[in-house]
Amino acid sequence: MKQINVEFASPADFIPLPSQWEMHARFIGRYGPIDVFYFDFYSIALSKMERGNSRDVADVKLLVEQGIINLDELDQAYQEVLAQLGKGRYPRVTPRRFMERYQGVRGLL
Repeated sequence: MKQINVEFASPADFIPLPSQWEMHARFIGRYGPIDVFYFDFYSIALSKMERGNSRDVADVKLLVEQGIINLDELDQAYQEVLAQLGKGRYPRVTPRRFMERYQGVRGLL
């Protein structure tokens, strides 16, 4: 049997969400009375860029290579999230740290 890593976490656990996150959620299907969506891939990419481990960087590269996200919209979402940092519930993620990590990964894309 394959081992599958399941992480019960939302990008909102790590970074503020861009205002368009709900609009970017992708519908998967309806299962009985439940509609199921992929979370906004831009928020996922930004939270992975903030964490910055090698698996996360590979995931972001794949999102770009597969055309699931585009760099212009990623840059826009980044600017919006960056403006929200340093306030509220994300005290450990400073604007400077987020900028450095974003630029580091962005340079690889």
